[in-house]
Amino acid sequence: MSLIRCVKKTKKKNIEFLKANHIGNDFIIIDFTNRGVDEFDSIFTSAMVKKICDRNFGVGADGVIGVLPPALPGFDFRMHIINADGSPALMCGNGLACMAMFIDKKKLSKKKKLNIETFSGLRVPYVERSDDGTYKVIIDMGKPELAVGRTLLNLKLNRGLKTVVMHPYSFDGAEFKINVVSMGNPHCVIFLEKKISRSDFERLGPIIECHSIFPRKTNVEFVTIASKEEINVDVWERGAGRTLACGTGAAASAYMAYFNEFCGREVKVNLPGGTLYSEIKKDGNVFLQCRPVEVFSGNFDIF
Repeated sequence: MSLIRCVKKTKKKNIEFLKANHIGNDFIIIDFTNRGVDEFDSIFTSAMVKKICDRNFGVGADGVIGVLPPALPGFDFRMHIINADGSPALMCGNGLACMAMFIDKKKLSKKKKLNIETFSGLRVPYVERSDDGTYKVIIDMGKPELAVGRTLLNLKLNRGLKTVVMHPYSFDGAEFKINVVSMGNPHCVIFLEKKISRSDFERLGPIIECHSIFPRKTNVEFVTIASKEEINVDVWERGAGRTLACGTGAAASAYMAYFNEFCGREVKVNLPGGTLYSEIKKDGNVFLQCRPVEVFSGNFDIF
């Protein structure tokens, strides 16, 4: 008598991707312009993204970006980004820079000014490719929002107070003055006299990210002022933890440094992964100058 084992064949999907980074914040980017959001969502579930972003057993990245056809008129593409922990992200500045480079590299558009649809609304990257193949992407990140609502902050404020700027608050016994700002995603910017220690960063980052006063969690930036033109930023990123850089975090930090009169309109932002440049325009919009790079490209099978 023989024992026959039946194995059900599962159709696999071969996915082509490009891995890119901007000052260490890295992403797996996939062209789904001919396939659409429903198929993207069915393939790139939370569990699947966790596997792909795992740096030991997967490709390794801070997130996965789908380049999708726009859902609304007037846009060129739609950005769909999922964090390394499988949670959806509203927007990502470094990811947007990498996505704009990807669109140009793959010849998906001839435009140098792209209208990108994100879950936070319109974002506009300007793509420049040098003769040596390197890229510069300038992004209009929009105007930061300081007025806090229930989706951004669950904190009882003094009557009539609509913003949280240099507001005293304690996290696990650590006293800070917090600045709550939205760049389309939530940020808690904290200015320090000296750089935070690695142990305090690793301890306080997740505590602040997941604190009950932030209903949808928050990105956390620990900022020191180097001069009127330069700041240093350490980022604990919502859904990704410690990252080498964060575009929206850099924009939020530069804007709050300007708003609090610590810096001028043009700010050099130093992050663990490198440096980018920010300019706050007279209308309040924050522009970032980025230089994304391709790391490698390849294919993986999803069953």
